[in-house]
Amino acid sequence: MTSQQGTTEDGTNLVIDDRLDSYESFFDHTWARSFFQLVDLTKLEPLAFDLCADWKGTANTGRLPWVVIDSLEGFHAGYSLSKEPFWQKLTKALREHFLDRTNHTFSLTKRKELVGIIDKVSADVQEDIRKAPPAFDRQEIWAGFLGIGEFTLSLWSSQRLCYGAVYYAYENFLRQCVCIGNKKPVYRPHDARELQADLNTLFGSTIGDTCLDDDRVIRARRVRNALVHNGGRATSEMQTNAGTLRIVNGKIHIMPPDVRELYNLLKDHVTALAEDGRTLPQFRI
Repeated sequence: MTSQQGTTEDGTNLVIDDRLDSYESFFDHTWARSFFQLVDLTKLEPLAFDLCADWKGTANTGRLPWVVIDSLEGFHAGYSLSKEPFWQKLTKALREHFLDRTNHTFSLTKRKELVGIIDKVSADVQEDIRKAPPAFDRQEIWAGFLGIGEFTLSLWSSQRLCYGAVYYAYENFLRQCVCIGNKKPVYRPHDARELQADLNTLFGSTIGDTCLDDDRVIRARRVRNALVHNGGRATSEMQTNAGTLRIVNGKIHIMPPDVRELYNLLKDHVTALAEDGRTLPQFRI
């Protein structure tokens, strides 16, 4: 992973991923289709829809920088092909000028000869452009955006928001499973341990341990808590167990690969939960 470090006007250090391709969508559509098939005709189906909608929306938010560059490239290509370029306007004006019979010392034959040359040059240039359209250097444009302080600040902040949102949606999905399975429309566990125990009881297995007591999930929950309750500053527990997360001057810096890694982990856990849940009478329609 490559990173770029900058500083805001108030002296805050920002660590961002400077690779454009890192900002492509992390959402796995193939997994989503198989997940929906897994929960089809069960009470888990609407919960799965909410989860995927939340994750898809988060993925779209995280990929906006990539969309900006991709859209600019599309606009550039369309504009280059549809807008009459200056050279074409010039040759057209010259052609009309020489075909005008007034105020000319050239003979008609000479003028037609000149017009033929102009038409030939115009056609040659047009063919060259068709074969090799004006270049659009994605990396050069991207580098220009990275030089804009407001843009890099949005990159830094958006990945923190995405990381939190991926985890929020996951924990809400688990909570809703307990709501539906235990027929408790209003269920608010006091902490992750209570939710873990209630999942184990509901499913008659250790699925709660799988979903909430995984070391990587515990780390993600600590990141979530630090973002919400500690201004994004790492706690002492995180300082010694940060995984791949960057901690600079005590602050957590999240990059697209961190969000992608969390998403891939959590989608595996909800798949395991759905595989168990679809067979339980509490979730049958």
